[in-house]
Amino acid sequence: MENQGFNKNAIIRRMYDRTIAWFMKTYGYQPVNSIDSPLIATSTFMDLESSIREEGMLLVSGPCMDHAVGEGAGGLSFQIALETLLLIKQARVMEVPILLLIMSPCLLEEDTIDTWNQLGEGYRSLVHKICRLVKYPEDYTHIVRIWEKDYVFEHMRMLHPFDEKSPLLRSLYQSSRPLDYVYEGEMNRSLIRSYHDNLLAYHPEVLRKLSHRSFHSLLHVENIQQIRAFYSASKWFGFNPSSNRQLVFVTTPSPNGGIRMSRAEGNDRLPAHLGKTNISNVVESSSLLKSFISSFATKVELDILVDIFVESFTEKGLDEND
Repeated sequence: MENQGFNKNAIIRRMYDRTIAWFMKTYGYQPVNSIDSPLIATSTFMDLESSIREEGMLLVSGPCMDHAVGEGAGGLSFQIALETLLLIKQARVMEVPILLLIMSPCLLEEDTIDTWNQLGEGYRSLVHKICRLVKYPEDYTHIVRIWEKDYVFEHMRMLHPFDEKSPLLRSLYQSSRPLDYVYEGEMNRSLIRSYHDNLLAYHPEVLRKLSHRSFHSLLHVENIQQIRAFYSASKWFGFNPSSNRQLVFVTTPSPNGGIRMSRAEGNDRLPAHLGKTNISNVVESSSLLKSFISSFATKVELDILVDIFVESFTEKGLDEND
């Protein structure tokens, strides 16, 4: 797949009404010298080439899948598959292991737990198939469902308490737009605890317990939507900037580029239940999407990715995962 005029600044500006320069100045990030790549910037200067095979480095990331809960696993956006491919290819290039965290609402309802478990199983299947596709060692990946590890977060919540009266939390919440959801009215406890856990998930002690790995440095590779969260966690915990860093990339856009794909309406989200042919046709008809995808994937990789995405999150594939 040839890259036909990939312009990451134009994509970012259309989605967030901000330029890349604004993000770097606001959060103090350093640019990544990668013109034809979706990679944008790092929280601390980092030469990615010199970081290859860096001993003791752990790459950390994870999907945001809450948009699919109302529809079931088949409602999951193709954004998840695209960004997971990007992540695993980055880990392969750097030759480091990767920890993938599946975050969830802090209070799981009985009528959603089955969906979250299906999403977790589907994601595990997707990750292993992508590993085989790009020849990345499957034993280098570790996937954690956060709702199964609440005891880790419970301990850290006591060490680093946050409540609805916290000036810092309220400040972070109120100033997060346009990078986070917009909620009407007062924050509820569920939302506060969810935001709390999202920040705790950047803490080295949490990640050490979740990964069961020893590491000397962390690299959080995430789309630019997460820049505010990492920045906030860094300020709160006082991370060592040379051993706990974030590398941000262009968020996957919707076909028309006006919003990130997972927050688009209806079929513009490219949900798994849309099917292989329809997803491929939408991508083919969107010059913006094709340009974005071609910055990190070949046409062959894209075709296979569509297949394994649909297989992993539709009924037949989920049955096979059981």
